[in-house]
Formats: sequence, C-alpha cells, structure tokens
Amino acid sequence: GIDMNNANDRALLTQQVSSAAVQARFPGFATQLVNGTLTVPGVYRGFPASQPLVQALRGVPQWGGVSPWIGPPMGKTWYDSMQIKVSKRYSHGFQADGNFTWAKANVIGSASDSTFFLGQQAASIDIYNYNNNKQLNQYVRPLAMTMTFSYTTPGFKASSMAMKVASQLARNWQLSSVLRYQSGLLIGEPASLNLLTTQLARGTTAFGNSGQNFWNRTGAPLFLISDPNCHCFNPQTDAVLNKAAWTDAPSGTWTTSAPYYNNYRWQRQPAESMSFARNFRMGKEGKQNLQVRMEFQNIFNRTFLSVPSVANPNLAVGTIPYAGNNINASGFGSIATLNGAGATPRSGQGVIRFTF
Repeated sequence: GIDMNNANDRALLTQQVSSAAVQARFPGFATQLVNGTLTVPGVYRGFPASQPLVQALRGVPQWGGVSPWIGPPMGKTWYDSMQIKVSKRYSHGFQADGNFTWAKANVIGSASDSTFFLGQQAASIDIYNYNNNKQLNQYVRPLAMTMTFSYTTPGFKASSMAMKVASQLARNWQLSSVLRYQSGLLIGEPASLNLLTTQLARGTTAFGNSGQNFWNRTGAPLFLISDPNCHCFNPQTDAVLNKAAWTDAPSGTWTTSAPYYNNYRWQRQPAESMSFARNFRMGKEGKQNLQVRMEFQNIFNRTFLSVPSVANPNLAVGTIPYAGNNINASGFGSIATLNGAGATPRSGQGVIRFTF
C-alpha cells in the first residue's frame, strides 16, 4: 500500500507505472507489450503503462475524471432565514416597499451546472469524506435589505392663470429608487501548495471544482485592517489580508479549515439606483402618457474595490509603476486597482417612453 505520511510514497503516486520504482514496489503491475504499446494488464487489459500510479490505484482506473455536472445528485442545501416585509400602499402619489432578510445557508456539493453563468461553485475538498465538505453558501448573504419607493408630485387647485401655470409645472414629476444593502462577499482561502490533489489525481481538471485543498487557519487576525468598510487604507499600496492567519496544510494531509468563514468577508457594496422623470399626460382623461426619464446606477458614486487576492502567501506583494508611483499588482492581500479594476462608477441613461 501507500503511506501518505511517507514522502517517498507520495512521490511514487505521480510516477509512471512503468517506472522502475513502481515496478519494484508493485510487482502485480508488471508491464506487457501489446501491439507495440506498453500496457499493465494487472490494472485492466490495455491500461497504458505511461499512466501515473495513482490512476492505476483508483477504484475505476478507466476514468481520468468526472465533470462537475455528471454524477449522482448527492448535493444538499440548508437555508434558514427571518424575513420581514413592509409595504406602503399607493396614496398621495407615494408608494414604498421594504424587505429585510437575516439568513444562514450551507451547502454540500450542490452548485450550478456550469460556471459560464454562476462562477462561484461550491468548493469540494476530500470528495471521499462527503460530510466534511459542508460550507457556507456563497450566493446567500446573511444580511440583506432592499427598499423601493416612488413619489409623483401632485398638482393643486388654482384660480388665477399664474397659479394654473405653476400647477402644471409642479405636477407629474416622479422620483423613484431601488436601494439594496447587504453583507460583503465571502473571501476565499489560499490554495494549498502541498501537492496532495496532484498526488491523489483529484485536481480541478479531474473532478470539476472538486479536490481543492487549502491552507489551515492559525488563529491570528484575518485582516491587517480594522474593517474592510473602514475607509482607512490605501487600496493601491496596502495589503489588507494577514498572511500570518494561515499556514499551509502539512504534506499528505487535507486542510482542517472550512472553505469559507462568515467573518472573512469583503466590503459591503450596495446597489443604489435612482430615476428622475416627468410625465406628460395627453388625450381624453389623460390615458396617454409621455414619460421622459433619467436613470442612474450607483447614484452616490461609491467606490467599490475588487476582492483581495488570496494567491500564495509565501510570495511578496508585487508592484508596478503607475503615474509616478508604485501600486500593488499581485500577491496575497493585494487589491487590483489598475485601470479601474473593480470600480463601477456612477452611470446614467435617458429613456423616453410613450404609453397609450
């Protein structure tokens, strides 16, 4: 057998079955030349001797890997929440809705069928220890609040021509907004460098997003700053994640850390949209309406930053020159800012809508 605590045994897993070391250790995997191809009939008839030992030791050596959307539907999800909704029905030109959710969600092995549309797949570590993969669901924020409102200015009764004109100018202006505030995005963990997924042939190319391995937590603070929302650091020069909070998993072992931690989140990034409009009522009883509207996203022009890098903590933060200064470009805890990376500045568009 193979002892994963033995460095020589771990190295043996990635060697070809035809190598002298493997042949000496596993005489049952003797090679045989078949039609000019060196095979290992002890695995199965026609098994290529050029394959690594770990492939020969698999329960189903015919398979080199399984895509994430193939296989039995074994995924599980848990969702618990408290939800509060408040509505202000339309009156006097005003209506509003508010929703608040306090939730907790976990998942095991259940994610999207494809990363084309949903890139945040659930991570899987040791796929043969199924229950060890329970983790926070990346798609569910623990705290989320959404508010919407719309207000249309009324006209007023007037007897004089001047007041009638003033009433026409003041009426049918509309202010609307959709505001969403929520917890920050989960930050991932640095990928382990102990080569265990390679030695066991469980890398991401073999089992979709399965077979990941991470560094272990040490108990040190996760951040070098007090709070990602504190506005107290320079994202171009400061590293915000604490590399001392992590140590690589020992050789031959899986991580003892969960893939995600609830207190390891990036800054809150609200979605704030607002529109200003003027309605022009036409026709009999005002059944036709021409609306001229301006819509704005990120109306308050908040600064949003990319999620910090969780690359190899052993490497120093790399910088590049920009506008006479050196700014962070790579490395654990660095934030990509070059050419506005991560930023979503205020934007707007005009809309003309006619209803009849």
